[in-house]
Amino acid sequence: METEKNKQRRVAYRRFGVAALWLLALAAFSLALGVRRLAVCDYVSVDGDWQSYNVFRRMLAGQRPYTDFANYIGMAPVVCNLPLLALLGGSFAQSLFVTNVTANVLFSLAVFCLFYLVTQKALPSMAASAVFSKLVSTQIFSAIPGGAAGAWLNETFTGLYTPSNSMRVARSWLPFLLVLGILLWNRLCPQHAWDVRESFSAPRRAAACGAVLGFCITWSSDYGLACIAAASVIFVLLHLCRYRAGVKRFLVCLAAYTLALAVGVFASAALVTGGAPGAWFASLAATGQAQYYYFNGTGSRPAISYLFTCGRFWLGAAVCLVFLLFCTVRLIQKKLSANGLLLYFLMASVLAGTVAYILAGSGYNAREPLEGYSAILALAGAVRGVYALAAQKNLLGAKAAPRLAAGRAAHARMPAERILAGLCAAVLAGSCLLCGRDALAARRGIGTSGTQIPALGGTSTYTAALCTADTLTGGDAVFSVYATGLETVKGQFQPTGYDYIIHALGQNAQNAYSENFAAGEYRWVQTPNLPVDGWLALQNWYFYRQVWRYYDKVQATEYSWLWQRAGDKALGAEVSVCIQDNGDGSVTLSCQSDTQGAFIADVEVEYALTGGDALQKALNLGRGAVYAATGSLYADDDTYTGFCLPASGRQYVPVVMQNGSGSVRLSSLYTGGGTVTVNSAACADALPRWNLHTADAAG
Repeated sequence: METEKNKQRRVAYRRFGVAALWLLALAAFSLALGVRRLAVCDYVSVDGDWQSYNVFRRMLAGQRPYTDFANYIGMAPVVCNLPLLALLGGSFAQSLFVTNVTANVLFSLAVFCLFYLVTQKALPSMAASAVFSKLVSTQIFSAIPGGAAGAWLNETFTGLYTPSNSMRVARSWLPFLLVLGILLWNRLCPQHAWDVRESFSAPRRAAACGAVLGFCITWSSDYGLACIAAASVIFVLLHLCRYRAGVKRFLVCLAAYTLALAVGVFASAALVTGGAPGAWFASLAATGQAQYYYFNGTGSRPAISYLFTCGRFWLGAAVCLVFLLFCTVRLIQKKLSANGLLLYFLMASVLAGTVAYILAGSGYNAREPLEGYSAILALAGAVRGVYALAAQKNLLGAKAAPRLAAGRAAHARMPAERILAGLCAAVLAGSCLLCGRDALAARRGIGTSGTQIPALGGTSTYTAALCTADTLTGGDAVFSVYATGLETVKGQFQPTGYDYIIHALGQNAQNAYSENFAAGEYRWVQTPNLPVDGWLALQNWYFYRQVWRYYDKVQATEYSWLWQRAGDKALGAEVSVCIQDNGDGSVTLSCQSDTQGAFIADVEVEYALTGGDALQKALNLGRGAVYAATGSLYADDDTYTGFCLPASGRQYVPVVMQNGSGSVRLSSLYTGGGTVTVNSAACADALPRWNLHTADAAG
């Protein structure tokens, strides 16, 4: 007869085997996604894959983030991807493989975490995480509802199980990392298990939590700050509703938490910058101050009121807020479990991260984590409800139901384990077949297109951008507004450290960017040849004014223009500027010239935005910005006829001149935002007006 010890050993082996099969299934499917991405190494030049790879490439070359180059997204992509990428070799093709693998692994673990915290059952959680990405990637999941609902599901989850355009799955994974770390610790060290409900009950514990949260700040500015905000709310709620140890105890714990948090933030900033924490703080401050007006993501609305125009945001927020309200009530009643508190922290962090991103006015809703994880939360809640109903109605049998619900009887778990093992085996086998098929196709050249680019480590159809442009520019450095494959092919880096001009935020960064370009007198400049170019030239006129003055457009590639230095293009036209107060808080700068035809008057303006409605300023978190309404810079495209400026300062403003006259109106970015006062305005240069879509000057 089998002894009890042997039974326990056999059960342990079986559970270990199921867990190993589950992990293999996750890894295999993630590898299949990575291999599939390698078919062609094409990319979106203004966002996405290169946004991450430029950081990897610089760090592999020994550069430090925030000191040697701008790291706009944060350290999340670096922590999640760089170790494996360095092990494989560090090429762009390998980065495509690595980022797709890790994105799916992170998403699958997030699904497991949500299901486990809701259902408190490992087997259905493992099953959900093993098949969820497969259902989404094959569009089976979105095909069930079909129509708009199916399109929404496909769009939302595609932005989570793949790297998407800015590694949002990695950035939003910080709260999952902290929660999974606690769950793993409690599983491996039950004798030292940490009850998170007592996390802030004593100064020492509060300090430990503060230090950990502070150290995570550089993971990403949105979710680093969101986790701190969520934990701080929980800190207050626990002291109000659970500990009730008095005001003195609360203040002591708060001081310990705050001090440790500050130390953690400083230590994290010092670590990632190689001992220059000020560089990280300066980057965070400049981004926070500038991206609101730079991207104008709220559409000229005060930030808080803009929230109520984001229907897609509320789609996920409604589920999240209902759940958080339920958890808050349970916490007040002292009935919220440890896992419930972890889930409370997780969803509060996701909600806070999304709100922070929207209020920053960065130009994107960044809704995928909130919508996707809220949908998974609701699905997990439905699964838990089915389990509870089955147990209540005795659908699993008089003896099996309570055992299955409690998860104690080995023979009651075996059917579920076998089902999970079967699912994982099917995913594993299918993923291995996919990997084999794609690898064999790549070896035979099936399904691939373009030219082999050794510097990328794969093939690309961008032969004009990567081959012709390289030949044309020879050994000369190219100053790219968006650093892409050309820099890698040429073995150089964007010289300012800002691989994307849209990351050169704040007056100091823009001054340094412009000065570097002027001093370098680069022979070649590369700018996007995409619809975004009209906005880009206006919003970055401080830089483009130099390109328009000293360079000619000479070649178009699949996604860019090459400009060649060709002498001073200034027209020498005399332009007078008249400042006119419109009486409604705006100012019009009217320009007159004897020179006929179409050209650009480059007007230097010193201005300030003052006053404004107190309520409107509060709704906009105290921020202000100026909108410059002018004509289109381009003769053949009038999509963009205005851009945003900081609330005060000295800026260059382009004025479109037609037949000797032109004007620009400066006003507050949003209604009631204040009054614009112009102290001085004078024309610095008269520059040619170009076409957006051809290399011919318009006039």
